[in-house]
Amino acid sequence: MEKKGIFIIVLLLILIPIISAEDFGYNYLEGELNVAQAINYSQVNVNNSQYFQDYTPSTLGSWLETTFGWITNAVNDLVNYYTKTEIETNYVPYTGANANVDLGGYNITASWFKGLFNWTTGDTWNIFNGYNLTFNESKLSSTYINPTQSEFITGTLDGGTLADVQHSDAAYDDITFNFSEESGSPALDLRINFTGVDNFNRGIMRYKTSSLAGDYPIIEMWNYDRGIWEHYPSVGESDIFVTITQPVFDWSDHIQDGVAQMRIYKSSNGNTNNHYYVDWIALVSGYGLPSGQEVDPYSFHKNENINMTNYNITNINYLKLTNTTTTWNMYVDVNGTLVWEQE
Repeated sequence: MEKKGIFIIVLLLILIPIISAEDFGYNYLEGELNVAQAINYSQVNVNNSQYFQDYTPSTLGSWLETTFGWITNAVNDLVNYYTKTEIETNYVPYTGANANVDLGGYNITASWFKGLFNWTTGDTWNIFNGYNLTFNESKLSSTYINPTQSEFITGTLDGGTLADVQHSDAAYDDITFNFSEESGSPALDLRINFTGVDNFNRGIMRYKTSSLAGDYPIIEMWNYDRGIWEHYPSVGESDIFVTITQPVFDWSDHIQDGVAQMRIYKSSNGNTNNHYYVDWIALVSGYGLPSGQEVDPYSFHKNENINMTNYNITNINYLKLTNTTTTWNMYVDVNGTLVWEQE
């Protein structure tokens, strides 16, 4: 049996042809072997119908774009699609940026930003140049709107013109528009119009008067919404120039087609010796405005004389009288006795 098995093995070895590694082309470790010649890749042909479902490189790109949305630009050369030149053209690097970034309607979100920015704040109140945030102080400035028309329904023009009260730069000059009352009722009705008005938040009037008898005139603004004259401060007696500054909170009710109407009005009987000298009248739009002076005719003021003719001074405690050298206290004691005490 052993002899028979050895015979079969020898026979098989004779029948199998001997193929060297060099002829097969895999022994690339042998120095004299040229691998390129052993496998000529230029002769390799891939059957796209078998491996790519009949797609060529260009049609395969179209299929990828349609199916997956991977390619959004026209592609003629898939191998060189994302070239270095194209990346530099369409993208801005994180450092060494050489172009602006336009995000359109999108935002950049980060925990903090560092660098020079030309930011806008959505309003004109603040200015930021990339380093310093500054407040736009010009927003606090005021615009003074001059009156453009005047008419006396009742009352008498004594001198000057409406132009004398127009000071859009707030530089009043003591040159006045002068008028007086009539003797009947109403004693005074001076209409003053402002045109081209968009908005305002205050009215201002600088004036002085002669000695006035009777009631004081009232400043009024026409309310288009309610159809009435709306009352504002009275024009009190003053032998020196004083300024009335009056807030107007419902300004939109006082404007129609760009026109705001004001009048100085006295409904009672007048006195032809009551004279008014007006240096400045304006509507004001803006935030920065100095406070007006106190012209309340029913108040007494420090460092002024008190005229109480035909009236009494009533005091529940005591009255202190002082001259340059002496101070006296005057009061009535519990027994009704008038007492004078020198301090």
